[in-house]
Amino acid sequence: MSSESTEGRTGPLRNGNPRGDPSLAPRCGAKNRAGCPCRAPAMKNGRCRMHGGKSTGPRTAEGLARLRAARTTHGYYTAESKAARRRVAALIAEARALLAAQREAAVVAKTRALVVLQRAGAHPVEPIAPRYLRGAGAGAPAGRKARAGGKSLC
Repeated sequence: MSSESTEGRTGPLRNGNPRGDPSLAPRCGAKNRAGCPCRAPAMKNGRCRMHGGKSTGPRTAEGLARLRAARTTHGYYTAESKAARRRVAALIAEARALLAAQREAAVVAKTRALVVLQRAGAHPVEPIAPRYLRGAGAGAPAGRKARAGGKSLC
């Protein structure tokens, strides 16, 4: 629309914002996923419809009871179910730690065997360092690279 057609429009705006130019409404300012402030128009609570939300949840005892009944009909959020998931997660973490220790022990054993062969003169020296001593920092990958250009998204 042209600026001539918007000059005469002075209707009310939503959410308590003043009449006039909608582009002058206060902005939300919440940090979005890109790390920049949100540029959507704010509601009365100072945030936009995506970051401020209208509902703050039930406040009365009967409303809270309805919420609890609705959330646990399938049993996923019950105390027993949460405890079972925590036990499974602990078992998985323990198994991963055991596997990592076994892998490390296997590498150490292989390296010792190669060193014995090397000392006996039956194995060349060069293949040991790059293949089996990688965990000691010889061929470890460097950290993540910085963004190209180093520019911010905002």
